[in-house]
Amino acid sequence: LGEVYKRPIWRIDGRVTVGNGNLEMSTTEGTLANGAAVINATLEIEAGTQIVASPGFSNIVITRGSKIEANGTAEAPIIMSSEDDGFDGNQEWGGLILQGYGNHNTCTAGAACNVDSEGESGFAGGFTPDDDSGTLRYLIVAEGGFEFAVGNEINGISFVGVGSGTTVEYIQVHGNFDDGVEFYGGSVNAKYVVLTANGDESLDWDEGYVGNIQYLLAVQAADERDYCSEADLSPALIHRGRRRRSTPRRSRWSTYHSPQRRRPL
Repeated sequence: LGEVYKRPIWRIDGRVTVGNGNLEMSTTEGTLANGAAVINATLEIEAGTQIVASPGFSNIVITRGSKIEANGTAEAPIIMSSEDDGFDGNQEWGGLILQGYGNHNTCTAGAACNVDSEGESGFAGGFTPDDDSGTLRYLIVAEGGFEFAVGNEINGISFVGVGSGTTVEYIQVHGNFDDGVEFYGGSVNAKYVVLTANGDESLDWDEGYVGNIQYLLAVQAADERDYCSEADLSPALIHRGRRRRSTPRRSRWSTYHSPQRRRPL
């Protein structure tokens, strides 16, 4: 990362929302409850770009119907971090939130699906398992996890109802104050995932997630007492007779509890 400041640099200040699919949806995917059409926008980020965020609530939200095409390379990854020097902080900005039309176990066929999404970012979810929210490839997200409400922080990368048509590979989340990555329902697959020095769990899934996770390395910092992974199903859903549990397939994982405290990337 020694030449990071020779890269193209974008600066964000506050929330960047791509599209309008986070508004309340009707029973027809692509049509909002107010009758307006969903905007299908695409955020394209070229290899080698660094996105620096101003302190606080800054975050990026990709809404239903829209896409992110973040195509880095091994030689020129895309980096999202706070605007200060180095990568050794945490809770300095928000993170990245993807919302899709994918499955969620609180949604019922025939009714509109509007799942209250991570970080008070609007609604997500639907009934299209292979929905495509774009590509995350060779992407590093660092220093996030801003606490926007007491006890409520933003994950490094949140996938809310994201479908299997989305490509996620060669990603790293480092030094996030909350979870590194969390899946809320959906069936998106992820491979070649590195999670380091995150404050809560490195990886979390809940609400009917059914994707595949392959080739994962998680290193939990010793000064954080949470776990490398957390697998949930809300007790309230069990009591209501919901049957769709989170059943991801996992292959080739390595998880460690580091003897070191948080260290720079």
